[in-house]
Amino acid sequence: MSNNRENSRFSAGPAGEYDNRSSYRRDTRGPRRFDRGDVGGTDSGRSRYGGRSSRNYENRSRYQGGGKYRQEPRYGDSRKPDDIDWTVVVPISQRRRMRDTQWDIAPKGFEKVPAERAKLSGLFPLPGQPQDLDRSKLEGIVSSGVLTRRTRILFEDPTKSNMSKTKYNQILILTSVGSSPAEMSQLVAYVKEFVKLIDETQELKEHKILQENRLYLRFSSEEITTIALSCQKFIERKTNSKFIWQRPGECVEKKEPVDSICAGNVIALQELDECTEEGLLNDLKQSGVETNWLRLISLEKTNEFTGAALIGPKADVNELSHYKWIRPNDCKLHQDFTEITFQQLPQLVARKDHAESRVVVLLNCVDPMDLKNDEFVKEIRDSMTNSKTMTALGEIESVKIPQPGADYRTSFETIEESVGKIYVKFKEQESAKAAMSQLSGVSFNDRTVLCAYYSERDYNMDVL
Repeated sequence: MSNNRENSRFSAGPAGEYDNRSSYRRDTRGPRRFDRGDVGGTDSGRSRYGGRSSRNYENRSRYQGGGKYRQEPRYGDSRKPDDIDWTVVVPISQRRRMRDTQWDIAPKGFEKVPAERAKLSGLFPLPGQPQDLDRSKLEGIVSSGVLTRRTRILFEDPTKSNMSKTKYNQILILTSVGSSPAEMSQLVAYVKEFVKLIDETQELKEHKILQENRLYLRFSSEEITTIALSCQKFIERKTNSKFIWQRPGECVEKKEPVDSICAGNVIALQELDECTEEGLLNDLKQSGVETNWLRLISLEKTNEFTGAALIGPKADVNELSHYKWIRPNDCKLHQDFTEITFQQLPQLVARKDHAESRVVVLLNCVDPMDLKNDEFVKEIRDSMTNSKTMTALGEIESVKIPQPGADYRTSFETIEESVGKIYVKFKEQESAKAAMSQLSGVSFNDRTVLCAYYSERDYNMDVL
């Protein structure tokens, strides 16, 4: 993305008057290219690593000279692959092995599993750790077809899941209604237990108190988040507490969710009496509600019924007179992740699906690793609040820059931490609108800036 406007670069400096290339960049080696040099140049004997190169005085590689060790083509020019008698070539699978090993033969059902995924699964011995491979165990995994978090990496391509992963769909915000800090801690402890009672593979990954009376809960998946939200009355009854349960404003309703219980039209029935699926289905039919599926939510270990059920209605439902119900996946943002491709990105960026807000998030402005330096963060913050480019847009109310921890490393897992994003809240809506139109595509810190609106409610609650 390029931009040739006069103000297409705004500085990253304390006064905002000059273009500072930042002294905090970790990489100072200069352009990353392989300079081969001229054949007869004076510097042709130098390696790009600073020492002597592997070429002799005639600028020929010392590893490609004459002699008996010179590599020659296996077949001469006169012998083409079509002329080879392949019937005399012994296949690898039929060649005599020097010892009894099958390291190069993939177990049945694992023929298409890349080596990288096999290592990450922990089911195969690593180099330098020789041990017998339990092939019967691997055959059992293939025949059962049941995937766990450990074996899912073997057979599922993570590209699609990484593309559609939205951390805000795994977050719940609970606002206390008269609950004390001790009662809030009690609820967190029970939610941890509740998640394990529903599914041992799931967990409450993170929790914290926001603004004294709010709880931030982040779960391990969208499915368990939906279940926890649907069972809010059961959890409150168990902990003798009262909360207002909400999803973040940045929660996204997916057109094609991985699990049907995460669909936008799903309805959660609450405070039900003890019942069976058949009985509840019949009662719903009498109320004029046709369903594609129904799921009663019970604790897996104890079989205790939570009084909640999830249904997938065949048509939109606006009224269920004698039921207490909610839409647990109701979100303002909608996205069809199947249409996200490199070819479609320009059209997707131009779309205006997000409601306008006074908060704008700036992307690709900084390297997340540079934010470990407090002086660099101070410089960036000063640029956002005092530079001419920013102040010309309007009055800025506040700026938030998430910083990484000491052990932070850039990976798919750490993307959820929002490190590298800069959140700017303006006093007026028009200022944020001007920022969206004028900052997109400009150069900052030798990077091309991308912009998006961000939920003001989430910003105020520090849900970044």
